[in-house]
Amino acid sequence: MLGLWIASITLVGVLLAAAAHLLERLARARRRWLWSVAMVAGPLLAVLDAVLGSVLPRTASADVAFGPGVPIWDAALHGLSFAATAAPARALEGVLAGAWALATVALVTVLAGGASLVRRRRRSWTPAVVDGVPVLVSAGFGPAVIGVRHPAIVLPPWVLQLPPEERALILAHEEEHRRRGDPRLLAAAFAFAVALPWNLPGWWALFRLRDAVETDCDARVLAKHSASRNRYARLLFEVGSRSFGTVPLGAGFGERVSSLERRIREMLNVRAARKRLVLQAMVAAVLVVAACTMNVMGVNMKKQNTQEQSTVTAHDAALQSAPTFTPFTVAPRILNRDEIRTALQRDYPPLLRDAGIGGTVKVYFFIDAQGQVQNVRIDKSSGHPALDEAALNVGRAMRFSPALNRDEKVPVWVSFPITFAVD
Repeated sequence: MLGLWIASITLVGVLLAAAAHLLERLARARRRWLWSVAMVAGPLLAVLDAVLGSVLPRTASADVAFGPGVPIWDAALHGLSFAATAAPARALEGVLAGAWALATVALVTVLAGGASLVRRRRRSWTPAVVDGVPVLVSAGFGPAVIGVRHPAIVLPPWVLQLPPEERALILAHEEEHRRRGDPRLLAAAFAFAVALPWNLPGWWALFRLRDAVETDCDARVLAKHSASRNRYARLLFEVGSRSFGTVPLGAGFGERVSSLERRIREMLNVRAARKRLVLQAMVAAVLVVAACTMNVMGVNMKKQNTQEQSTVTAHDAALQSAPTFTPFTVAPRILNRDEIRTALQRDYPPLLRDAGIGGTVKVYFFIDAQGQVQNVRIDKSSGHPALDEAALNVGRAMRFSPALNRDEKVPVWVSFPITFAVD
């Protein structure tokens, strides 16, 4: 179950990330929200599907194909076949859950270590006021905005030596980050990614989100300083060549080289042809619909099955009233072998056992789609009423695997002998 859930979220994430990539040029200065949605929508759709699935439980279909007739086991209890255990599947589930927990703990440890390093170094940064803006001057970071609860602008000393026009552009960029709460957005995105470390599309969306935060900020700054477009592009090159790196939860003017290249292309390139943008939007719409359909179809099937539940329940009630032909392709198998052996010894009438009197009782069982025994009755008596009653008691204690008709769990009637014998 866990493996299928992970695979489903990953597949939906791939579709949504591909759609976000196609829609980037249409999103303009709102790309960070586009990638935020692409990152969280897959897991949220899966959670929604699980919640609705618990509210609208799926029921087994009453549409069955003709299969074997009523099976009769011609052996005593020890001759019955038993259901295979699900130990390998449970072991795999445990391995997946353990790997998930270890990966999350490792990532939290790395991020906590980075945050601790920044806090220690922050104590040595010098507060200053640059062009009327409070900043922290650091020799190791910046330009960037650092901090989630109280974001602060961090500048390296060389920025203070830039011409006033260029320094103003850098300050405007960092002020935009702080005003729009970009550090908090990135912190939330990192937390979401760390919680689902196996979600590779989510990690890719996170890195694209970091780039989108910067390109959106560039667009907002240039909207206010349109005459400084070429100066801004040159400044990006200079800052990128002199920056010492980035902070995971920070947002800043200087970023990775690949990110800077994309940002400059966005500022200086001519927009793509309209026909191409329309085609990309259409393909993206198809991908989004496909991603949503993977979950919505399951919800609709649950709703449809719930609407049919009363009919199926009436069918089961009629079926349970008396032994009847119940077709299936995979017979139910006993699950609690040891418990039944104990029940045979416990319910064997003492007077008959002490007298060495035994016998075989054929018992009808009605087993529902969940493998629960809902009805037992005598098929063929042993000739001793006390043994017949004991056999019914043993029958009520039995647990079965559900019968299957193709791949559907179905309610069935079966009959087999229960033998009481003195060893």
